Amino acid sequence: MVSQALQLLRQGVWAALTGGWYHDPEQSRFTNSCHLYLWLFLLLLPLALHLACPPNAVTAVLYCSSVAVVFTTIKLVSYRLHLMFDEGEVVRLRPVQQREEPARDREARSQRTTTPKDPR
Repeated sequence: MVSQALQLLRQGVWAALTGGWYHDPEQSRFTNSCHLYLWLFLLLLPLALHLACPPNAVTAVLYCSSVAVVFTTIKLVSYRLHLMFDEGEVVRLRPVQQREEPARDREARSQRTTTPKDPR
């Protein structure tokens, strides 16, 4: 019970206070470091641009383009890693006997006629 409360505090409250970042002990140190630096970049970039540049359209375009470049880079790296390491999704096919109906069942079904019964 105590571990669940700590996990809720760590993943729920801490993540809400920090804008979504928390240390995940199930992930590697590299993954946690990448998440931390990405979170710091997205948190501090608007502040740095506000302090360094006047608030105008050029600053907004600079911010939007830098965030777009970061996300595009992450997506391209992820895509290339998936191409390199994914071998595809395992799709299990049913054996041929289960997919096709036996011939006798097809014949029996085709011989049935649907004549309405006369209620007289």
